[in-house]
Amino acid sequence: MKRTITTVDSSGIIRKRLDVRYSDVSPNHRLDVYLPETGNGPFPVIVFVHGGGFFGGSKDYGTLADILPCLSQGYALVSVEYRLSMEAKWPVCVHDVKAALRYLTAHAAEFELDPERMVLWGSSAGAGITTAVAATLKSGRVDDPTLGNPGVQPQVAAMVGWFPLTDWISAAYHHNIPTELTMAVASPTINDAQQYAAEGWKRVEDAALGFAIEDDLPSAYRASPINMIDDEFVPSLLLHGTADVVVPFVDTVRMAQSVNTRIRPGLVTVRPMIGENHGAPCFGSPENIVATLRWIDQQIDRTHEYSELANVGIIRTTIDDQVELPADDLSVLPGLTVVPTRTLEPIRNDLEFWGPVLPPKLAPQGA
Repeated sequence: MKRTITTVDSSGIIRKRLDVRYSDVSPNHRLDVYLPETGNGPFPVIVFVHGGGFFGGSKDYGTLADILPCLSQGYALVSVEYRLSMEAKWPVCVHDVKAALRYLTAHAAEFELDPERMVLWGSSAGAGITTAVAATLKSGRVDDPTLGNPGVQPQVAAMVGWFPLTDWISAAYHHNIPTELTMAVASPTINDAQQYAAEGWKRVEDAALGFAIEDDLPSAYRASPINMIDDEFVPSLLLHGTADVVVPFVDTVRMAQSVNTRIRPGLVTVRPMIGENHGAPCFGSPENIVATLRWIDQQIDRTHEYSELANVGIIRTTIDDQVELPADDLSVLPGLTVVPTRTLEPIRNDLEFWGPVLPPKLAPQGA
């Protein structure tokens, strides 16, 4: 099949360290560190975890272009690579991100990072990972200290999640995007695509867990981030399109309700992106990025006068790897499936909602 791989063009970023190894266990245990063009550290740092259906994507995945403009506003940025589902199954990717956080904490001075102002930011599958990290980091649950720096305890001040996968069962039974389209967007390596086809997976969720979800619902239930909530979580902002056909919007609402009810009200804020689909351009708009950074500023007690965001380009490469994928066994519905308002009304009063994206004339100054 033909696929278009998108990666960021970071050639214009001067201060960077690429392909830093945070563990020697896997070739994918690498991260990139980007620093603001001016100023001296320690810088507040955003640790970005890419999406890609748990089987694709990379630390220079195209979505990173939406986040890199944060450099122009005084934030450092670290992009983490983790083991994908054709190498190891969930929750090893959660272990990997925690190992990266320990490494960054242990080497913060070397990279000019402030370990006490470290914020997680994940997209799609990456947001599912960061949500699991937010639910388990302090307790040491869902971890593998043998990946490195076992005596280090990272401090995450806040978490931002774009359309996170929080419930394996709900996502598997409600999305209506065929595997082939998901594969084309997520851009895994040719070897991963070949392995996926050879193993005959029908859903990306099954491939991530390593079993067909309908064959073991209890295990899928226990593995879901929404069921990892105990008595810990970090302040979080979750953004999700109400017309998302890949990961149901209502799952994010349920996640927020569970955290805010179990731990404390207002710990998780939901921002519905009205009528928007999975990965819509509005998530990376200057208005949304600035609004999100302002929210992060509040969590880390930072004051900043915002200027125009710097543009970061992407590189598109089209390949035809001749891989034939298994037929998806889920029905493909025409158009978009919008979550009915009535499913939100009973819990609306229990959550703090932001409104839709600001119109351009009301955008923060400099956006």
